[in-house]
Amino acid sequence: LFFAFLKPRPIHHAAAATGPDPAGSDPPRASPRSAVGATRFLRDHLGLVFLIGIHAGVWGVAAAVYSGVLAVAKRNYGLADNELFSVFSVIGAGLGFGMLTGAVVVGVVKTMRESTILLSGSLAVAGLCVLLFAWSPNAWVGAAVAFGLGVVGNVVIITSLTMVQALSPSFVRGRVMGVAAVADNLTIIFVHLAVWQMGERSDRLLVIVMQLMGPAMLAFGGVWLLRYMCRGPMPTAGANFFWHLCRLFCLVYHRLEWSGRHHLPQAGPVVVAANHTTALDPFLMQVALPRQVRWLMLTSYRFKSIEFFWRIINPVFIDNDPVTGERKSATTQVRQIVGHLKDGDCLGIFPEGHLQGADRVLKPFEDGVAVTARLSKAQILPCWIEGTAVTGSMLKQFFVPGHRRVVFGEPFTPARGDSPEAITAELRRRMLALASAHAREQALAAPPAEAAST
Repeated sequence: LFFAFLKPRPIHHAAAATGPDPAGSDPPRASPRSAVGATRFLRDHLGLVFLIGIHAGVWGVAAAVYSGVLAVAKRNYGLADNELFSVFSVIGAGLGFGMLTGAVVVGVVKTMRESTILLSGSLAVAGLCVLLFAWSPNAWVGAAVAFGLGVVGNVVIITSLTMVQALSPSFVRGRVMGVAAVADNLTIIFVHLAVWQMGERSDRLLVIVMQLMGPAMLAFGGVWLLRYMCRGPMPTAGANFFWHLCRLFCLVYHRLEWSGRHHLPQAGPVVVAANHTTALDPFLMQVALPRQVRWLMLTSYRFKSIEFFWRIINPVFIDNDPVTGERKSATTQVRQIVGHLKDGDCLGIFPEGHLQGADRVLKPFEDGVAVTARLSKAQILPCWIEGTAVTGSMLKQFFVPGHRRVVFGEPFTPARGDSPEAITAELRRRMLALASAHAREQALAAPPAEAAST
């Protein structure tokens, strides 16, 4: 009834922004304010329909599970009378606290860029919890499973509804959210009506329904997750799977933010050059870029125990010949790198040649970037990395949480007549300019007292 009687006044956005049309023509007609307008919009945006269906479906499953608590307590736990309602209260509390915890989890994760992983993975785990709840042998196991179901179920509910809200333009967002709310309520009403119609058979049928819904949700969420993880900008399914895992790790654990990624050319030879702060740098840069970056690595770091990993990220190994094992000359190494660039690859190079260490001072640059870019006619994309952990242990650099920032500048193409020294100096100037711009941005975003001290 609330949505039926809520009729907001339509706003003519164009007229409000520019004033009356001097020619005296009528302002453009507002889009329909009823559910018809939202239905027309959703008809052309089936992705939103899919998300609304997921959201409503999870609420329907929650209603079925909550209605089936008494059935499970009777059939699995052998309870009756006051004990039955006591267990119902305990399991209901576990489900409720789980939903509160799920809301906290979504707030802590704080990312929209990999919401599909959270949504599909949580949906699969929710299906497993429904199945385990139908098979739970005692009340404590049932309460624990109900808590887990509340956690992942609310992750699905919040994530799907947030995606619907974020993907709906402002002029129709209210109506789309209204359709989503109506769909939720209709689904819950349908479930309760179905339980009511079951009558005395509800105890047996509700357990069977949960035993069917659980595997269905598990299979649907699992297949959706796997398909998503194997797709992306990387050339192979394994590389895309690893890329998504790295994105989730860097976005959630390291609070990674980036800007300027649109400067990366979509095709052609590119050298991505950045300051080298920690061993985490290549991962931060790769997850921020929608294109595979092949990193230069010394063959001395090619550990055979993780050969599968090298096949996934496909680095360019230099220093030793893979056949003879002899050290390559500088000319041979440059020829090898130039060959990859002429094939259209995107290579990642740290012009400092080694890690900065604890002082975080930009070290002198080597001329490798300049020489290879000039010979291959590749573009150079400057990059600046901030906020990584200052620690002497390479392992700790991966697991010390914090807020990381990667900034990409505009690419430039060295002229064939430019000297390596001039190209290197220009690259250094651009990278320091990125660092200065980032420092100014941070100072403007800081509170007054902190900005003054900065």
